[in-house]
Amino acid sequence: MATVHLLWDASAVAKRYAPEVGSDVVDELFQQAPLLRPVLTIPGYAEIVALLQRKKNAGAIATTTFQTAVSSLQTDFLMNPDAVLLTITDKSEERRIARAHV
Repeated sequence: MATVHLLWDASAVAKRYAPEVGSDVVDELFQQAPLLRPVLTIPGYAEIVALLQRKKNAGAIATTTFQTAVSSLQTDFLMNPDAVLLTITDKSEERRIARAHV
């Protein structure tokens, strides 16, 4: 069975780390690995960290929850060899993913 690249929007993947409506669906998609290979842009990664920081600053999540969430984000995207972090210059990876889904 072929691997499918799942390009995450930051607001969607953030539901994995700061639970809200739709978090269960996001968690379910993450459980589909390695069939669904997670893809996130570098700006998207930064946006998720910023969102978590805003929630912590507003008192919506505790400091320990923030730390756990950032650690989980790092595990899911930085330490996961199956994850893809796209930068603006990743044209070859971008083309490869696009060709695979035509």
